[in-house]
Amino acid sequence: MTKIDRVYSPLHVEIKAILFGLEIAWNNSFISLSVESDSLVAIQEIEKHLGSLCEWESILSDIKDLSFQYERCSFHFDRSSANVFAHNMAKLRCKLGEIQV
Repeated sequence: MTKIDRVYSPLHVEIKAILFGLEIAWNNSFISLSVESDSLVAIQEIEKHLGSLCEWESILSDIKDLSFQYERCSFHFDRSSANVFAHNMAKLRCKLGEIQV
């Protein structure tokens, strides 16, 4: 079971989920990724060239550091309506008790 502790806002959930996904992909030997999120703010914070003013700068820094380990890693905003697969997977996992948020 995977548990995400101490979640303070939807943005916090989103950036922790992105980091979690990057870690899973790395541990499974992926070399190229395209990360989609329905949180425009999360994508904008990740793509900032300078340090973020976001209170979760350390998580964003971990995302950036890990993304540089891949041959290619891109981040894209995708509206919720087009992000159906991710939402359905999240709902399924929550129903199965694999992820507790």
